[in-house]
Amino acid sequence: MKLHNKAGEEIKSLDLGVVEAGKSKEFEYELFNETSAQVTEIVVEIVHQEVEVLSFPKELQPKAKGTVKIKWSPSITIKKGLQTLVNIKGTELYSNGV
Repeated sequence: MKLHNKAGEEIKSLDLGVVEAGKSKEFEYELFNETSAQVTEIVVEIVHQEVEVLSFPKELQPKAKGTVKIKWSPSITIKKGLQTLVNIKGTELYSNGV
């Protein structure tokens, strides 16, 4: 599974920029199943308590794409912008061709 930004570039961590404290901003990313297997039981986790995963596909067929939506609601305003990790897990199901 790979995560892409709007420009179609693969990303390993999220760069959410700067959002003022007390406000929220939503972001969309594309989840791509680059394998030849169906992926089920997908879980997307963000490693930051102020970032919420709003929605993501629960399964993706081989070579399929789905949208991941997240929301950042900071309690303080930071100058540098937030960068955080994202964990993506799933179960790959391969067909034996029968």
